[in-house]
Amino acid sequence: MQRAWQTDGPWRANFPEIARRPVVSSVVRSIGYDDGHALLEVEFVSGRVYRYHLVPRRTWSGLLGAASKGRYFDAHIREKFPTTRML
Repeated sequence: MQRAWQTDGPWRANFPEIARRPVVSSVVRSIGYDDGHALLEVEFVSGRVYRYHLVPRRTWSGLLGAASKGRYFDAHIREKFPTTRML
């Protein structure tokens, strides 16, 4: 398993904008994906926003189609990809 890392700083302003779409979930408020950079952006109901790097398109598709976004996130994304906290 790849260890997730977190970092913060002004350089993150250079990241591309990612449009997120709202989802029905008690954990996740909205999600978006940048195919060109393999970036997944997740906004949680807490208001925190994270970016997950090197996320394959199939993982994004799986999250979109999952009946439970929170369970899918925990099983397939959390601590599996390098992570940047955006907010």
